[in-house]
Amino acid sequence: MEGSESMNSNNTKFQTIATKSLIDVESLDANEIPSADKVRKMIERFSCTFAERYPGPGPVSFIGPLDEALKHSLFEFTSPPCPLILYIHHDQSIAVNIFCRHVLCVDMITDYLAEQFLVWIWDRTRDIDYSMLLSMLFKYTTKEVTTTIASYPIDAYPLLVCLSIHQNQIDIVSTIKGTMSSEETFVNLVETRKKFDRRAELPHSNICRTNIISNKNQSMPTNVLKSHTKYSPITERIARDFKNSFMQIIRIDQVENEKWLKEYLEQKKLIDVRLGHDNSEQYLFHGCSRSAAENIIQHGFDHKLIGMHGASYGYGFYFSSDHRISHMYATQDRPRKNPVAFLMGYSIGFKDELNPL
Repeated sequence: MEGSESMNSNNTKFQTIATKSLIDVESLDANEIPSADKVRKMIERFSCTFAERYPGPGPVSFIGPLDEALKHSLFEFTSPPCPLILYIHHDQSIAVNIFCRHVLCVDMITDYLAEQFLVWIWDRTRDIDYSMLLSMLFKYTTKEVTTTIASYPIDAYPLLVCLSIHQNQIDIVSTIKGTMSSEETFVNLVETRKKFDRRAELPHSNICRTNIISNKNQSMPTNVLKSHTKYSPITERIARDFKNSFMQIIRIDQVENEKWLKEYLEQKKLIDVRLGHDNSEQYLFHGCSRSAAENIIQHGFDHKLIGMHGASYGYGFYFSSDHRISHMYATQDRPRKNPVAFLMGYSIGFKDELNPL
């Protein structure tokens, strides 16, 4: 594992991959993203190998795919969010044995990681596993995060990369390299946690301004935005949902379509009658790219327009009652444009095999 000849040849090979990913990271193949089951097995296998090779079990890892780790840390909605640590391992690094033995097996560090962070582990030693890592990072985080991690040389490994949320984007708070001592690592972790907490406490305006978009007759006129400053139950609901959130609302647009509204109210009336009350209306969020949002504004949630999420996760559009989950899919497909998401009212009934709603 530590032979100098094999290490040098591998160093050249992996350095080439890293350089390529920096130049053309957007060409990463989404098909290289492993299944959730495969990710779990790889993490479990690595954890077992680590415990056999070193004097301690090392950091406790989240067992699951990267997107799930992000949801359970930065986008956690059942408890306060916490920073996500990516432990990225490389067997051919010069520092790997020293760092694993004298840093990752120190109780003070493993205990602090378990208490203050969520840790996700990946072994990038093999070319194919490194490609899968970059593909996952590019899909679930940002181009900047992916290129930064791809830029580190082999001798910087192992890496502890801390992810956080800043200005509505996932970014890297700090990176602990394999050349750092246990004391340096612990101090860095403490400062990283403090920085994460300071970001979470930053005040911001929940409601900036509201506009109305009218697409009557399915056609968008040139003057689609009109100043709208009324404070409605909807804006109050949005302000309540985003209270103490890491995200800042830049603008609220209300989509109005008389035909859609009439059809919705007719269906809601039928549901209310069958339920025996009028409390069937709920609200859900839907995050998407800006181009997809424009199509939805024009055509509604038309199944013919289903793109990446429909192809990846099944047939249909996907919604969440928590805005932080939908925010993960509010991708920026245009430079200097803020992410967008929909808040939609819907009526929910009950399922009856003889008389379904």
